[in-house]
Amino acid sequence: MGPIIYLFIFGELIDAYQNHTISHDERIMMVLRAYYFPETWRAYLASIGHPESRYCISRQGIDIAERLAFGLIVLIIVYRDFMDDVSTPLFPWLHSTETCEHVFGECRKLVKDFTYLDFLYSIPKLHVLLRGIVNLGLSGDAKARAAGYSHVCFSGEIDTALLSHFPTDERINTLNIIAFEEQESLWDILGVSARDVLSCVGSPKPSFPSISSWWHEGQDPALSPDPFYFSHA
Repeated sequence: MGPIIYLFIFGELIDAYQNHTISHDERIMMVLRAYYFPETWRAYLASIGHPESRYCISRQGIDIAERLAFGLIVLIIVYRDFMDDVSTPLFPWLHSTETCEHVFGECRKLVKDFTYLDFLYSIPKLHVLLRGIVNLGLSGDAKARAAGYSHVCFSGEIDTALLSHFPTDERINTLNIIAFEEQESLWDILGVSARDVLSCVGSPKPSFPSISSWWHEGQDPALSPDPFYFSHA
């Protein structure tokens, strides 16, 4: 169950940027779940005395997830409050290097190992190729083996009205609470109380005993040669 929930959480973090059909409210909940999940994970490890370096994803990975989460929320607020046209839709999948990578991929179809000069000479042909891709809504085949990048920046129908609707600050606060409660439910499935472990952060003594404190050295039931260890205990 752990790997399933892990892949769901961080898969949703990517989908919050890449999905063309969901609302910005749903995107906010998706990224906030991905923000709270590692925080609870780290608090749980601290409460049982386990090192993060061994039992958690890397510090860099957590930083990336946090930046992606806050970055999307900031993008939504900027488009809501600071664009000249209040109805300007936000396409979060375009706020990345994906389009640039797609152009490079098309250029490699013309010149496999192109130089900057080759790129300049290829611009007219690239213009034709890219217009065809945009008009046809083509994208890479994500199921193809060794396909490299699978781009979605030009594929699928886009609901500009939906992507022009932005939540208020009050709505974002509500979504924040819902996202935390949802990640709590996921931790409940894993047998961990998120509220309990988060309340233990900063406590002088861990509230949850580590495995090594369950028995003295030499009494590990997994290593004990005594088949009646449990009945003796």
